[in-house]
Amino acid sequence: MANIENIKQHQFKPGQSGNPKGRPKKSEKEQKAIETGGEAALAYLAEVVSGSKEADKNKIKAAIYLADRKHGKPSQSLDHTSSDGSMSPQQEPDLSNLTDKELKEYEKAADVLGKIGFSQQGDTAPEASS
Repeated sequence: MANIENIKQHQFKPGQSGNPKGRPKKSEKEQKAIETGGEAALAYLAEVVSGSKEADKNKIKAAIYLADRKHGKPSQSLDHTSSDGSMSPQQEPDLSNLTDKELKEYEKAADVLGKIGFSQQGDTAPEASS
């Protein structure tokens, strides 16, 4: 079993960085390779897409890697909307058209939902009990 005191003396102290010098800088040679290789990679990919060059799986992987290093990976965005509105944020219900009987039923249902953990807006599910 490990000696606790031996482990504690090698742990980082509060406020101490695990990498005080930061990320190592790229060498000038590496930076130049990325610069020129990134442009060449984009040119190669354009030629493959246009059909003027035959695709080589390994060259395509290398070209994508270099292009990503030079220009960064493209960001992906997700659209959380749906055509029927089912994924749209819930709005407060319009209670002005309810009859007195319907309003009382609604209040009872809201009370029951509140007791089992749903919020007033009904947008959060109850926590699982353990």
